[in-house]
This record gives sequence, C-alpha cells and structure tokens, in this order.
Amino acid sequence: VRMYKDHGERRLAGELARAMVRIAHPSWIGEAPTLVAVPATGKALRRRGFDHMDEVARELSAILGIAVARPFAPPRSLDQRRLGGRDRIGNMKGRFSVLPGADAPERVLLIDDVYTTGATLFDATDALLAAGTRQVRCLTYARVW
Repeated sequence: VRMYKDHGERRLAGELARAMVRIAHPSWIGEAPTLVAVPATGKALRRRGFDHMDEVARELSAILGIAVARPFAPPRSLDQRRLGGRDRIGNMKGRFSVLPGADAPERVLLIDDVYTTGATLFDATDALLAAGTRQVRCLTYARVW
C-alpha cells in the first residue's frame, strides 16, 4: 500500500483491486452496488498527484462490471497515520459530506485501502446514509491491528 500511494507505483492499483475482488463476498457483488471510494484529502491529493482509491475503484469497476460514483466532497482532516485510535476517531468525526446535488446510490460498496480503527469508514458510511443511501458494505485491502 505504501509503495502504491506514497511512492507513486500506480500500476499497483490493479493488484489491489484484484486482491479485493478475491475477498469480496459474492453476495455483495450480486446486489449490484455502486462502488464509492473513500476520497483522499486535498493535501494528500496534492502531495501524491492522484487519488489512490479512485484508481482502485476504476480497476474494480472494470473487473466487476459495476458503476463507480464520486459523491463525496474531499474530507478535511489530519493525516491519520500518526494518530492513535481515539485521535483517529475524533479526527474523522463529521469530516465526510456528500456533494450538493450528488445522487446517493441505493446500495454502496465503499472501498478504502486500510482499516485501522474504522473511523474513516464509519464517518463515510454515516454521510452516505444521511444522504439517502440504504445499504453500505465496506471493503478494504488490508486490516491493521
């Protein structure tokens, strides 16, 4: 994940997507969800020059044949990597919002690279549900304990 998002190894987007397909529960795909990637912060986007999970979402879309939506405004938060569990939750609380006028897909497969405390996925899910999404399933490439 570090090589991909922090060292610009963009060809790894497909590798992450293929690994995520192998662990996605088949019933989730059968529900014909819309893929939504957790967006990078503006600062991370400027630093990297690309939104790493947006590229993984496009790869997943091509493999699975399901649509991608980009309903989120970029979150404003600190880099989570140096924060402890309690600080991560506080850092992400209320940080995600759906863009005005964006359609909230009925069923979403929300993707991110790493699940640590769940703070990012929980807040992104809350924003989608508040916008009218009825079901959110979350899928990450890695889990950090």
